Amino acid sequence: GLAARQLSALRQAVESDLGQSWTIARLAAIAGLSPYHFARAFRESMGASPMEWIRLRRMTVAQNLLSQTDRSVADVAAAVGYDSPSQFARVFRRVAGMPPARFRTR
Repeated sequence: GLAARQLSALRQAVESDLGQSWTIARLAAIAGLSPYHFARAFRESMGASPMEWIRLRRMTVAQNLLSQTDRSVADVAAAVGYDSPSQFARVFRRVAGMPPARFRTR
């Protein structure tokens, strides 16, 4: 798995800019590992692939933004790294079990 300092550096980098277009190579560089070793160690440490973890972090932040602000769905999508509100809505529905607008009103 990854060392605590590596996980901390990754969390800080990703959380500080969820809108960034993250790649395995970029994340691996932050951890100081090759992409192959990074992906394997990350899955061992976190129980998910790096991209799955980033997607879940984005959806958690999106849920918070939808429930705690009056920002539009398109605004929330952009804030968490989605260029397309429809793509954001598809991913959100898959993760949360409902579309973003209904999540907000519940």
